[in-house]
Amino acid sequence: MTPFLARFLAVLDASPANVAIEEATGERCSYEQLWERACAIAVGGPVILEKGRCIDHIAGMLAAMRAGVPFVPLDPGTPSARRAHIRDDIARGVSDEVAYVIYTSGSSGEPKGVEVGHDGLVPMLDEQRRAFEVDGRTRFYWMLSPGFDASISDIGVTLLSGGTLFCAPHDALPGSHFEVMRKNAITHVDLPPSLLALFDPALAKCSLRTIVIGGEVAPAEAVRRWAKHVRVVSVYGPTEATICTSMVTCDTSWDRPRIGRPLPHVKYEVRDGELWIGGPALARGYRDRALEAEKLVMVNGERFYRTGDRVAWLADRDLEFLGRIDRQLKVRGQLVEPVEVERRLAEHPAIARAAVVKHERAGLVAFVTARTSIDARAVRARLGETLPSFMVPSRIEVLSSLPELVSGKIDYARLTRQPLSRNVRSGEPVTEEEKRLVRLWASVLDRDEDEIGLDDDLALLGADSLALLRFSVAADVEGLAYRPARVTTIRALLSGSEHDEWKSITRLANEVDRLAVQADRAAGRSEAARCILLTGATGRVGRHVLARLLAEGFDVIALVRRAVSLDARVRICIGDLTEPRFGLDERAWSSLAREVDAIVHAGARVSAIAGYDELRGPNVLGTAHVIELARTGRPKALHHLSTLSVFVDAEETPVRVREDDDATSLRAIRGGYAQSKWVSEQLVRRAGLSGSIVRLGLVASGIDDLAIRFVRAVAGKGRVPTTIAEEAAIDLTAVDHVADALALLVKEPFAKPTTLHVAAERRVTLAEIVAALRAEGHVVERGPPQEFDLDMQAPLFDPRPFVFDQTRTRSFLEARNIVSPTVDVRAFVREALR
Repeated sequence: MTPFLARFLAVLDASPANVAIEEATGERCSYEQLWERACAIAVGGPVILEKGRCIDHIAGMLAAMRAGVPFVPLDPGTPSARRAHIRDDIARGVSDEVAYVIYTSGSSGEPKGVEVGHDGLVPMLDEQRRAFEVDGRTRFYWMLSPGFDASISDIGVTLLSGGTLFCAPHDALPGSHFEVMRKNAITHVDLPPSLLALFDPALAKCSLRTIVIGGEVAPAEAVRRWAKHVRVVSVYGPTEATICTSMVTCDTSWDRPRIGRPLPHVKYEVRDGELWIGGPALARGYRDRALEAEKLVMVNGERFYRTGDRVAWLADRDLEFLGRIDRQLKVRGQLVEPVEVERRLAEHPAIARAAVVKHERAGLVAFVTARTSIDARAVRARLGETLPSFMVPSRIEVLSSLPELVSGKIDYARLTRQPLSRNVRSGEPVTEEEKRLVRLWASVLDRDEDEIGLDDDLALLGADSLALLRFSVAADVEGLAYRPARVTTIRALLSGSEHDEWKSITRLANEVDRLAVQADRAAGRSEAARCILLTGATGRVGRHVLARLLAEGFDVIALVRRAVSLDARVRICIGDLTEPRFGLDERAWSSLAREVDAIVHAGARVSAIAGYDELRGPNVLGTAHVIELARTGRPKALHHLSTLSVFVDAEETPVRVREDDDATSLRAIRGGYAQSKWVSEQLVRRAGLSGSIVRLGLVASGIDDLAIRFVRAVAGKGRVPTTIAEEAAIDLTAVDHVADALALLVKEPFAKPTTLHVAAERRVTLAEIVAALRAEGHVVERGPPQEFDLDMQAPLFDPRPFVFDQTRTRSFLEARNIVSPTVDVRAFVREALR
């Protein structure tokens, strides 16, 4: 039994009914219930924890300790490529003597895994419990990323004291954490030091008693202000030495970044100005053993970790932090190896050289030289596919050459002070409110006011999540009611469209919980279908599906809102998807339930600009009512049409999306349509009926859809928006292919909701469409985006190299002699211009 687990069980025996974990949703778990959850988890090897701040994360951690295997905490927003690398790395085996593995930024270009043992964990937590003054009445606010090893400290000090760990809400708006703490009587919090300077200590006039800071140098003036009101403890320690190796309680005389003295089980030595750490807290090693010879060294038979931190002893025998001897950086309290970011930048075909520094004005900045023109947004999006968000530079600065030292090496120190490019603003502020917001953002981004316009992409001007937080606080001070959840433009803030553009998966999952009916039994395979209820029969996709079902000899009942003229073989049922039981009386509803064998649910409102609330009725409630029909009487197969937009429009979308991916690991989704379809998918899964969830690409139906409107607009104007990169692509899925696939699925329903991707084999780039237009005799140049409707261009093209796996779908269809057609771009353009 591990030392941590032995201590936890002692707390469990003493206080089994105490609340151990509380989520922001209100769900609570006692120590006894938490242990029961942990014991119910089957463990066969290292446990990867990636559900975020929640009860399941803690239960998984305890389950790993109970089984005697390591756990690997990851942030749920970890890009899929990085997550896949970590999974592959862990699959190569980890010693059972390892307590956990933390992956940090690596100078090799890949995340480096640090294997931490059990010996230093409990001694460190005991020292922290004393320094933080934690006990059974403590309510500790967990707001750090689960992939950050300081989260293990927050969890440990709470659970080994019999206190309650309160999980910060995943979708909390910037600046709202102190309000959440106030409402939930929080006593302790561990937060990045940079946040101290943003908030007024008056916020602490509630139950808050202790603030823990660490991971980066704290602003001295802010520390002094807060130390007047609460206990402030500054912690220091690298991942390689079990989280924390020294602590200092800050007072109103705090004037420099003190590290303090080593904890009793830790040994400090200063060699040539560099701090070396020894003792039982040292990590067992790296997953990449080549790193050990450089960083974990033997001196006279004793192991030491070379921290790379420059330090000096003070007169009172405390250590002072002076900086780094290498290029390693701390961003928002987390380790960043600039080399890893630089190697990712070097993979971009347009970039010749790259240097990443922490700029004195703009945070993490990438300076690059270019082979061809560079789209900064596309570069940052590409980096986001493999790097966590805190490692993506806030700005990409293009230089003709990078400054060099006499030795020929890049002068990184000079780059930290390099003047940044000026922005030619788009959208002149006119009203007082517009000018006020421009002034606020200029202050936040350390730019001149004449550089910021109403239509400028603030992210490209250097706005990141910390800048968003600064803006929210500044808006509070000025009495402005702006609480943006995501950075877009000032005009979006003014219109209010930004507020609801993004919704977190947590918020959407709460909606699912409110509407879902859990499967109370395995539905099993339904009867062979002869009578099909088709929703959306008059829509762009639905009318093609209807024709194909009729051609296959099915009896079809079309649910429509009003009388329409359809094929004579179709029976009409007039009803409304948004109404319970479609608004039918009991007799009509029961009759429909008896007649129908399967349902093809193609009915939905498609809109690139409507918000979630506007689409909730037709798309979400409509699906809930269809599920109710499928569950009434004998089980019916349900084939639900969804969209790949649930991934395309998500924050930190994985590069490769598998058919089995249920999208629950995403962080947030943009736009009402994708949000409503995500909720609908989850409702169908919860119902447990036989059938399928068919995610479609952008369907080319030959009707006046967005893709066709775009082609016509470009041809008519002779210009294409400069905001769309040439390599950006759209998916064009032939509507006849969709109809053929659905007709086969209805014949052979799956025993449970099985997801399939029906999309084009490859996406079409903007460059291909422009080439096809030119081949048809049209002159096409670049033009300003203001000439184009935003709702026409924004949803179509995406520079990210998505791959939507279709292995299951391809196998199913090819066995029945259906092959996905190849897109003929020139034929598509000709059809669009008719």
